Amino acid sequence: MAAVAAPGALRVGAAYNVFDGVELLEASIQSVRPVVSFVCVVFQRVSNFGAPAAPEDLEALRSLTARGVIDELVEYAPRTFTGDEKRHLVAPNATPADMGEASRSGVSCARGWL
Repeated sequence: MAAVAAPGALRVGAAYNVFDGVELLEASIQSVRPVVSFVCVVFQRVSNFGAPAAPEDLEALRSLTARGVIDELVEYAPRTFTGDEKRHLVAPNATPADMGEASRSGVSCARGWL
């Protein structure tokens, strides 16, 4: 929950940008909470390469906000890239799975580690 600062007092906030790894977020916020008065988290429902966010991550963000751990939750909607654009943005040895495209087997490997 955001602390109320005296008029003219310096206020410090923290901003997080998350897509996955949400299970680490609460502990990180709690570690800085004693020295910040405001915590903002920017999240994406879809990655920059089109992979959907895990439903449990979105639920965790809702829970953290409802409990006052996060003061403001902001959704960022990335632009959609074509396959050619993705190939120009990633390492030359990136696989289709690394870019959120279907694997050669036809099974989608959007997160890249399946």
